Amino acid sequence: PDGEEGYPGNLACTVTYWWTKDDVCRIEYEAETDRPTVVNLSNHTYFNLKGQNGGYVMDHLMQVEADRYFRNTAQYVPDGAMLPVEDTPFDMRAPHRIDYAIDTPDPQLRIMRGFSVCWVLRSQTGELARAADLYSSRSGRGVETWTTEPGLLTYTGRGLNERMIGKNGVPLEKFGGHFADSPNRPDFPSTVLRPGERYRSVTEFRFYAK
Repeated sequence: PDGEEGYPGNLACTVTYWWTKDDVCRIEYEAETDRPTVVNLSNHTYFNLKGQNGGYVMDHLMQVEADRYFRNTAQYVPDGAMLPVEDTPFDMRAPHRIDYAIDTPDPQLRIMRGFSVCWVLRSQTGELARAADLYSSRSGRGVETWTTEPGLLTYTGRGLNERMIGKNGVPLEKFGGHFADSPNRPDFPSTVLRPGERYRSVTEFRFYAK
């Protein structure tokens, strides 16, 4: 409703989950409003491709379709600078173990305490395009992420700990979308939805085994 959490306008939202015969989980987001407002819907699923209670995820292989990433402040929000991934721990243009450069003396790794970073995806057209690939050689499971959004935010579980209980009562362990802060940065793609417009965003998780 209008005014909830300080946002103007009555927002009518739908999120539809599709599960296809080709092992694809497709998420479709749609929204309309009667006043200009900010809309930036996303999904916060965590994957451990080794399975439930699979432990350490940093040995997964990851590839990201990005040549640049955002520099973060100590408050974990981008300061607006888009930096090249080349010669940094964030160069995932070819598949690497997530922890391949975790001990590199890099200020961003120190701030974020892991690969919690917003990547600037190569595709900025709004069309569905591949953003990343994640694979576990131990299980043989993999998942590609495809999205219509311009950015991909990764989180490697730096804040997880055994006080947090996950699926089937199993304690979690550490390391076990649109650009961040877009509403406050006019140089980022707009997340404003106006009356008469229709917000639409699609993300697909394409699972495979090899």
